Amino acid sequence: MKKVCLLVFLSILTLVAANAFADQCPTPPSGPYWWNGLNFEDYSQNASCYSFYGSGGYTSTTLDCGYGGWQLTNGNYSAMRASFTIGPNDPVRNSSHWRVGTTLTAISPAHTSWDYFALTIYVSHPNNTPPTNTYTMYTWNGSQGDLNGCNLVERTYFSANTGDTVTIEERATILGSGATIKVTPVTVSNTD
Repeated sequence: MKKVCLLVFLSILTLVAANAFADQCPTPPSGPYWWNGLNFEDYSQNASCYSFYGSGGYTSTTLDCGYGGWQLTNGNYSAMRASFTIGPNDPVRNSSHWRVGTTLTAISPAHTSWDYFALTIYVSHPNNTPPTNTYTMYTWNGSQGDLNGCNLVERTYFSANTGDTVTIEERATILGSGATIKVTPVTVSNTD
């Protein structure tokens, strides 16, 4: 009976531990990986690690290609954000070789520049020295034409090093035009 109780206890402990780290926020880095000629570490944050900011809104959605994400809704500022700090034991292959990517659907019925999307990275340094660096990695507005379906947006590079805090922001402005802006959580990697 003692062996059965011990086995049940260990099984429950294993399940609890596995669930505790499944959606750990911030998501710890993983790797190393190799893809398409690049060695990289993955610093992508789980969808559950994102928070909403702004005056608009959002709903959880699935893009046409089956990826889960968010639809950002009417408002002057609707944004999803996630942050992580690069720890002393986290691998940094090259502090100037950080890459980001997202999958985007952006449709502006009026084809107006007031319908706007931006993928921005903010890097804060220890003791705020130097002040925060802002990297506008990608922008779109309705006058550029629609991005129907699933459009992979990959951009390089931004710089960050040990001790820095990286904030990822996907932001939309939709001012009553009926625009559709859907995005997935951002992939973040550090390469050689």
